[in-house]
Amino acid sequence: MKSQLLFGSWIQRGNAMPIRFLLEYTQTNYNEKIYYSENESEWFQKDQKQFKQFANLPYIIDGDLKLTDVQTIMRYIAKRNSNYIQLLGQGHGNDEDRINQINLVISEIGLYVKEQFFNPKVHEEKRDFLNRCQKKFGSFVNIRGKNKFIFPYVTTADFNLVELLLHYKCLDNELFEKNLPSLNEYIQHFYNLPAIKDYTITERYQMHTEFFPQNKAIISGKDFITKFNSQFKK
Repeated sequence: MKSQLLFGSWIQRGNAMPIRFLLEYTQTNYNEKIYYSENESEWFQKDQKQFKQFANLPYIIDGDLKLTDVQTIMRYIAKRNSNYIQLLGQGHGNDEDRINQINLVISEIGLYVKEQFFNPKVHEEKRDFLNRCQKKFGSFVNIRGKNKFIFPYVTTADFNLVELLLHYKCLDNELFEKNLPSLNEYIQHFYNLPAIKDYTITERYQMHTEFFPQNKAIISGKDFITKFNSQFKK
């Protein structure tokens, strides 16, 4: 029996949400340590010192192994659970390389999208910004084609893309409906995966009520997430 993982993250969804979903989807035995912006010293003055290299949140600790970086963590989780190695595209020709590329593109776009949540002029500039990103967002529609997910099967890229799309919808849902309407169905396919659906009705999921901290972000996403999560009932 594999040991229990320790997963550390801020209380906000942030860039940790895809990892949370992946841990649930792979039925990984884990415990989550939550850090709060009201008590940042718990991380910065205490737990950060456990990491000799690349200290950051989110992290996982598995015995003597300590890892940070979202994509590194997600690959490790998939490899750790042999029944879920398909999440990386292994055994499907060149899919693994394509998935790696897509995840890198999602991460790149995600950094710029995140900046908008902290932009003092976000309400004036968000639509122009999102329109400039349309070509890259549109590429996900083209890659997916008629698949339920990006590929004919679930991959780590789906976990990352779904959260990015929610960021987009939070910033400008009207523009999303105009530019990317077919991806609404895609989001629902993901949230209807049995393990994901079970997770969304738990307090462990419902407690993550913001994309980013209200005391720092211009848009925290709290109102959007509250409305989005209202569909998940026990």
